[in-house]
Amino acid sequence: MKRGLARGLASLLSQDTISDQKVFGPLNLDVSRITVLEQTRKNFDEEALAELAESIKHHGILQPLLVVSEGSDFRLVSGERRLRAAKMLGLKEVPVIVLENKTDRDKVLIQLIENLQRVDLSPIEEARAYQKLIETHALSHEQIASSVGKSRAHVTNMLRLLALDSSVLEMVNKGVISVGHAKVLASLSSVAQRSLAKKVVTENLSVRALEERVKELAAIEKGVLLKRNTVKIDPVLQETLGKISNKLGLRVSLSGLTLKIKLKRLSDLDTILKFFQV
Repeated sequence: MKRGLARGLASLLSQDTISDQKVFGPLNLDVSRITVLEQTRKNFDEEALAELAESIKHHGILQPLLVVSEGSDFRLVSGERRLRAAKMLGLKEVPVIVLENKTDRDKVLIQLIENLQRVDLSPIEEARAYQKLIETHALSHEQIASSVGKSRAHVTNMLRLLALDSSVLEMVNKGVISVGHAKVLASLSSVAQRSLAKKVVTENLSVRALEERVKELAAIEKGVLLKRNTVKIDPVLQETLGKISNKLGLRVSLSGLTLKIKLKRLSDLDTILKFFQV
């Protein structure tokens, strides 16, 4: 049993990634002795947990939790869903495998891989897990990719999601917009991200259609002259310019990144100064 589990863990992580290990168990452990610290997974579907609890009620916990010893108690490495379901049922003990001689990096890697392979993480949870490996263990994108069995490009693209505005991040987390949409938005300013993310929902934009919108914005920012009959100017920019124009009572236009205000008379400068509180 020990050898089989050791080979299973070794297959998840390359030999130069994970340190030498000792494996004990499975054995039954009092749930009160298991400490749950920060886990990769943040969101738990209550309905799915209830279904898991029902399965455990009839069949038991088929796969032991992974823990490491900390003094007289134990710290959970992976299996928080099983632990939560067991507590829902009022179980006093759960089966565990105890891992010894683990570095902090090993624990994070095992926890991440266990979640990736057994329970789907949300895109943002996955990205934050990768970021944690970089910040706390100085792993490169290539090393992370090798450890979790993903391509380097996948790891890099997931990490790009963390550049999203917080409101857009939440939309991705809730599945309101897709990861594909999010990747397109990640390179934009926060204002543009929020605006286009809303349009993805209200106009049911495909990823391809969103890419075209982003190209239009990029063209405007570079000062490219676009014909109105061939390329639509982003309506958000038009609305913003309209608000400024109405407030000033003057004609306002945008050329590249230059805002132009056409004065009717020299005294209009006073209006502009008051508007910008100069």
